[in-house]
Amino acid sequence: MADVRVRVLGGFEVEDTDAAAFGSRKVRTLLKVLALARGRAVSTDALVDSLWGDAPPARPADQVSVLVSRLRSVLGSDRITRDDAGYRLHADWLDLDALEDLVVEAEHRLASHAPAAAGAAAGAALALARGPVLPDEPDAEWAQADRARAERLVGRAARAGAEASLAAGDPAGAADLAEACLTRDAYDEAALRTLMRAHVAAGRPGSALAAYARARQRLAEDLGVDPSAETEALHTEILLAPAQVTPVALAATPELAGREAALAGLDRALGRGGLFVVSGEAGIGKTRLLDAWAAGATGRGVLVLRGRCEELARSLPLQAVMDALAHHLA
Repeated sequence: MADVRVRVLGGFEVEDTDAAAFGSRKVRTLLKVLALARGRAVSTDALVDSLWGDAPPARPADQVSVLVSRLRSVLGSDRITRDDAGYRLHADWLDLDALEDLVVEAEHRLASHAPAAAGAAAGAALALARGPVLPDEPDAEWAQADRARAERLVGRAARAGAEASLAAGDPAGAADLAEACLTRDAYDEAALRTLMRAHVAAGRPGSALAAYARARQRLAEDLGVDPSAETEALHTEILLAPAQVTPVALAATPELAGREAALAGLDRALGRGGLFVVSGEAGIGKTRLLDAWAAGATGRGVLVLRGRCEELARSLPLQAVMDALAHHLA
């Protein structure tokens, strides 16, 4: 007899078995209930309640027996057994159990300082989690506990993957996974701390502080609490840490043929003060012009601070100013 492999994450499926072979919806529901029991016995009364709720048929135990017979004809008579405690499904593999095994493996590898192996296990877990448990049974009370369990496991997998990515020197990957955790659970402070550390490792302490500020506001407004002491300590550490930046070295003024008028205009603008914008199409030499002018101005004793705006960091409008000051203070 072939192995019986059952999937409940993101949809119900018995691998290598045509769904039409089970016949009625009641047969499929019976199989789902037994699958989620993971080898434990399910009493006839519990099966009747799951199948018919408050409107059971006449002689419900006999109806359950008929449905079980149909299942046995598809899966094999030895796959569903009955004893005094009820009916049991003997499956070889359940994706929900495999998900838990992978999450435990990822956390164990992480604790053993093996980030590559931890990241691989976490990635396999997240790939296995195609969606919630039995999305076609959204109101089934008998599936609610396993649905919540799967959500917790996916969150643990993403956290382990984020920490593994950070330990392996991939702060961008760590930030993505930590953000996914926070999207799933906005109050997950472990994921928040990983996100903050990932931003710092990527040279974006301002982004780390912004993530903290958003979380602090959310906790205060929704729950009326402050971040945990561990999160507050990390926030303070980032605030007090010296700027880990490399000052930009200004080269000698390069020769810019045909830009004398523009350079002279920038000198006049400096004398007048105020805000001035150098604009134009991409690739026409705006940055090179400013590099040349800044190098010359620095040589004449003018203090030049530089900051760069990130295209995707619109939530941090003062980041360029903070970066410029960080370079100067460093």
